[in-house]
Amino acid sequence: MNISKTLISLFLSLACWVTAHADLAYSTNFSGSEGYVNGAIDKKNQQANPTFSETAAAQGGLYFPKSQGPDYGVLRRNPTSKGARAILQKGAGAGFKPGSTWSTRIEYSFEGLPAMVMGGKMPTMLGGLGFTNSKSEVSELIYVGIQKAPQQSESYQFYVFGQGGGGFFSKNVDYLAIGDDASDADDLTDKLAIEFTVTKSSKAGVLSFVATLSNVDKGTTVVTLSGDLNVPKLYNKDLHAYVSSGSISEGGNYDLFNLHALSSKAETK
Repeated sequence: MNISKTLISLFLSLACWVTAHADLAYSTNFSGSEGYVNGAIDKKNQQANPTFSETAAAQGGLYFPKSQGPDYGVLRRNPTSKGARAILQKGAGAGFKPGSTWSTRIEYSFEGLPAMVMGGKMPTMLGGLGFTNSKSEVSELIYVGIQKAPQQSESYQFYVFGQGGGGFFSKNVDYLAIGDDASDADDLTDKLAIEFTVTKSSKAGVLSFVATLSNVDKGTTVVTLSGDLNVPKLYNKDLHAYVSSGSISEGGNYDLFNLHALSSKAETK
């Protein structure tokens, strides 16, 4: 037996195993020092930091205006895009055991809506984040965000849902709690943080979650949601964090969604 070759083989096998089961830890403040350049966040444009992929229907939706260079630091919403989604290319979790966790967090602000009943049938989505099982498209997903339901007046809705009947949870949030002026349709909210932690349950197909909305500027916790989501198509898959800015478009308005930081972490049992 060639002991040297055997040891090398064992070492390589161990290295592969560790790589396959390594926890994920990623964070960004979207600064120029991290390699970001003017233009879309999509990896095709960010060659020095090809970390995010925009979905096919949302190319150029999230971008760095040239006027921010070279420091950058805030990822903004293209005011004419009909939707904006960016998926973190780093994912983990296929083969994770029950008790393993994924968590992701963003810090952002958005331009609030006036304190009035909006009417219509569909809520107005105002941004959030989630997990999907693909690094190129958001197809199967779980999501947490802020929206304004059609009949709400002086409040928003903080909500969590799993696609395809996986579950829906929500609580109302007052304008004041997030620093939004109810009478000014053009003001920004305070800087907010959404943190979403998901735990793999021992029940097949079920992911438990805790979602928290905080006011970073005031140092307060605004609201917390928790529960179980029945999402079998995500249960044994690598999960990728993604951020979405909602569906409002308004030409010339560069304050629809302002993303200051994003982090994502996965810890296997």
